[in-house]
Amino acid sequence: MGVNIARAIGPALAGFMISAVALSSPFVVNAASYLAIVTALLLWKPEIGPAQTLPPEPLFGALTTGLRHASRSSALKATMIRSFGFFTFASAYWALLPLVARGIEGGGAEMYGVLLAAIGGGAVAGALALPNTRKRIDANHLVALGTLSSAAAMALLGSASSVVMALPASVLGGLGWITVLTSLNVSAQTALPDWVRARTSHRAYGLFLITTDARQQPNPQSRADTGVSVPPSSGGEIGICGELAEGEGLRSNVLHFSTD
Repeated sequence: MGVNIARAIGPALAGFMISAVALSSPFVVNAASYLAIVTALLLWKPEIGPAQTLPPEPLFGALTTGLRHASRSSALKATMIRSFGFFTFASAYWALLPLVARGIEGGGAEMYGVLLAAIGGGAVAGALALPNTRKRIDANHLVALGTLSSAAAMALLGSASSVVMALPASVLGGLGWITVLTSLNVSAQTALPDWVRARTSHRAYGLFLITTDARQQPNPQSRADTGVSVPPSSGGEIGICGELAEGEGLRSNVLHFSTD
């Protein structure tokens, strides 16, 4: 719960600071926040566990074992396929949100901050609702609902000409994003046994970073400078098709998580 709330609060806080202070303020606060992290690490005194009786495993041998196990885990592979299908297209509105804000009447940096705060607000609401929702809806249907929510948000943002349309779309986008992100992360973690989890879970996180970064190139600012307008609704349309195709093949048992 704490991690989900932290992920959701970030965009909301950044949006508020952009609209209330300045565009550079989130970067300053983010840099300063690392001082708290460094201080916590310096003061941290972890408990010393019992001495290990087994010899240490070689680094490359451990990595090879983890990769070999991951390559044969059908649950992890299916989760990564689902992650690729979602994040490749759902990250479109993150990249194009500055263009959306600029296209709204009276839009600019302040409007971008407002939309970013709306996305964060939707994500916070989703993070708070997820624990109870998971008890009633299985993982596959939850990811499908989150994907369709993100697709609808992109379709609305692609045609938004006023803040009245853009704000609800942003809230819906944040709700869908945190739902799918959290569900897929939990699925990747629970798909692996304890002894190999740390060695293989990085593959799912690495895929998330690659797909979101690739989707956001070239930089939105360069598009704004050249006057090129690329509607994020195209990502929503492709995302719907991808979800239908993936859901048909992965519906059985590929996504799972504990409700404990």
